[in-house]
Amino acid sequence: MTALYALTASEATRQHPLATKQGIYAFAQALEAYGVWRTCTRCQRDVLRGLREPLRAALKAAGDQPVQLPSLPESTHPRTLSGLIDKGLVADGCLTPLGGLVVYWCAREAA
Repeated sequence: MTALYALTASEATRQHPLATKQGIYAFAQALEAYGVWRTCTRCQRDVLRGLREPLRAALKAAGDQPVQLPSLPESTHPRTLSGLIDKGLVADGCLTPLGGLVVYWCAREAA
């Protein structure tokens, strides 16, 4: 059986009629976000979890308009900040679009 993520959108839609291009795109985004999330340290994940609610509030307030992604707390340790920058999750003290995807798809409450 061919994995769904290995198919192009048109192939997947043909083989799985209920799969839409939008759904496949969202699934691909979630997979990409999870791949980055897995490489984050515990401290980096804690910082990203703290941005979950501010990101949700910004998305809700923005509606169809571009979203102002939240800034990191001033208390973020320099090494943690450096690691997040190196992963492409943070730039200029704010989440990047990739960082927003990672927080949206992966940041859950600590178990």
